Amino acid sequence: MASPAPGGGTALVNVGSRLCVGLGAGPNGPVQLEKCTGKPAQTWQRLPARQNTFQLRNAETGTCLEGSAGGGGGAGVALGACRSGAQGAAQLWRFEPDARPGAYRVRFAATAGHGGSAGHLLGPRNRTRADPPRPGSQLVHLPDDCPSASLLFALK
Repeated sequence: MASPAPGGGTALVNVGSRLCVGLGAGPNGPVQLEKCTGKPAQTWQRLPARQNTFQLRNAETGTCLEGSAGGGGGAGVALGACRSGAQGAAQLWRFEPDARPGAYRVRFAATAGHGGSAGHLLGPRNRTRADPPRPGSQLVHLPDDCPSASLLFALK
């Protein structure tokens, strides 16, 4: 299966919850799961970077999804000015096809300098059966230790 094609923008939909990645409380709000409405804050442009990685630029704000150097059970993601080269390392994501058609694991592709967070997967902070993703669930990047549909995304 090939990587999704870049384009003018698409919704990033969580496979487990069928909710869209958007911005809570406006352009400075948290990156979170929301009911899909098609608004610009839920539209993401995949900007090709290097070695099969992409920046994810929000269509409403023009800023890019950025991981953090924090490790542990869930390091936060935020939006920041899109940067290139070494300064943009925390904004690189890799789309890895899953066995489910159209589903991808979105992997934080940062390298050295980002501690134990390199290789984490994008997903909702609450992702377990006991605490499933819901509207308002904030996105984080997580260790790749949980085979869950909550850690899969589709481009719609």
